[in-house]
This record gives sequence, C-alpha cells and structure tokens, in this order.
Amino acid sequence: MLLGVLFFERGALSNAVVVSAIGSTAFVLFIMPYSEMAEPRHTLGGYGIALATGTLGSIFDPTVALQVALGGSLAVGLAIFLMAAMNTEHAPAAGAALGIVAAGNSWGLVLLIVASIVSLAAIRQLLLPWLKDLYHPRTIFEPLEDDFLEDDV
Repeated sequence: MLLGVLFFERGALSNAVVVSAIGSTAFVLFIMPYSEMAEPRHTLGGYGIALATGTLGSIFDPTVALQVALGGSLAVGLAIFLMAAMNTEHAPAAGAALGIVAAGNSWGLVLLIVASIVSLAAIRQLLLPWLKDLYHPRTIFEPLEDDFLEDDV
C-alpha cells in the first residue's frame, strides 16, 4: 500500500527507481534473512545514508537530464563510499539515493521510504525465527560442515 501511495505522490516513472530499491530490499530481507545485508544495522543504516546523499544530490534540477546524471552519480558514489566506510552496506539503498535525485527531493518521498523500510525491517525481525535462507539452498537441504561427524569424512 505504501508503494502505491509513492507512485501517486509524484510521477510514476521517476519513482520506479525508488520502488525497485524497496522491492530489492524486500528480496534481501525475506529471501536471504540471515545475510549480513539483511541485518537492521545494514538495512536502516544503508537507507539513512542513501537518504542523506540523495538529498545532497537533489540540489541539481531534476528536469535537466545532465544535472540528474551528475547529481545521481554523486549521490550513488557517495552512498556506496559511506556505507562501506561505516559498515552499513545495503546495495538496494544506493538505488534509493538515485531515485531521490531523479524524483526530486520531497518530504513525502522521504517519509514513504522511511515508513517502507522500517516496516520491512520490523516484519523481518518478527518473522526471523520462521524464515529460511532461500538464496543459498545448501543451507536448507544439506547439513552445514559443522554437522558432519568425523566418520562421514
């Protein structure tokens, strides 16, 4: 529902980048729930950095393609650097930084991103005991190396 509001708040095409970033985050949180990128520090921290760098990059005019390219490059590059420096790497968040620049910064857009990410992170935390890592099938169908007995080797 939040994503539907996001589409109608501004132009649908410019918000597609933000929606795809949030969708990618949902994939990470629920398909790879035990990965480092799915941890709240990485999810919330990565989006916090992306919101800051996207806001910085949106000082350029969003109606001029060259300025969007420059602002988007600045926002994404700085977001990646800061996420790596602060150990809050969350790849989909870099897309949100680009989406903020492309859509033009607004409080409504920022609030919808924050509400979506906080909701997804909270739902993941609540469901974590029942979630399985579906991305690495080895962890589902095969025992981990620690589970092998010396006789089996």
